[in-house]
Amino acid sequence: RQMCIRDRRRVRGFLKRFSHMARIDCSDSKLQEALDDVRNPKTETNWCVFSYVPKTEKLKVQSKGDGGLEELAEELSEGNVHYAYLCMETVNQRKFVYIAWCGEGVIGMRKGNFNNHAIDVANYIKEKRNAIHVQINARKEEDLDEDKIKQRLRTAIGANYDAGGVKQGHSEVLTRLCYNSKYLEAVSYTHLRAHETPEHL
Repeated sequence: RQMCIRDRRRVRGFLKRFSHMARIDCSDSKLQEALDDVRNPKTETNWCVFSYVPKTEKLKVQSKGDGGLEELAEELSEGNVHYAYLCMETVNQRKFVYIAWCGEGVIGMRKGNFNNHAIDVANYIKEKRNAIHVQINARKEEDLDEDKIKQRLRTAIGANYDAGGVKQGHSEVLTRLCYNSKYLEAVSYTHLRAHETPEHL
């Protein structure tokens, strides 16, 4: 049977409301102010967390601080969705981590919209010229291991060093930089065994 006009209107109305609810609202200017605060090397702030205004899809600044990942993690609850921006130092460089958190207790529409909203927030951050070097999708505290995040940052910036050597597959490459007033020479030794040392080193 063909759907009657009344039913069609009801379906269109439902889809319209659903579409509106599914869109995240990042219009609050305080969001960008919090991101700027984290980015600014002259401030002590190194993280901020966004959450939803109750019963809406609008984001607000929930909190910010200077205590790093450990302090940030205390703001993430099992029954809520949060989005966080974190500054971490690795290899003597300031790098930035975006954390999209959907607690294990989140259900219903909030959980269903999470993936799309996480992408929208990431795009919002990048559109405001804020760097994201690593993105973490997390559901529990164990997903926020600081050592693993720093390892991902080092990998992302191409600085995966081990005991002064650079790992390339199963080979150890030792590079010596020889400098004088005329030139800079790089000498590489591949497949170098731990007990072998070239005589001219």
